[in-house]
Amino acid sequence: QIQNLVSVMRRTSNKAADYARRHNVPKWTVDADELIEDPDVDAIYVATPPASHADYIPELLQQESRLTPKANGANLRGMPADD
Repeated sequence: QIQNLVSVMRRTSNKAADYARRHNVPKWTVDADELIEDPDVDAIYVATPPASHADYIPELLQQESRLTPKANGANLRGMPADD
């Protein structure tokens, strides 16, 4: 099955827009929630430094199979539990 990159997220809009333009990606955002909730996105690759994964992984895990793990990624130990 052909896979297509449909959206990218960066913390700065000019970098997000530039990446999307250079790689022909139709959408870009600076808002992680917008990316996570985008119905056109089937999988998300978290490419942030491992220390910041705790900001995104809990919400992605609630989205079931939408998270694409890195082969050398950190485990979930030490992540904050839901209250």
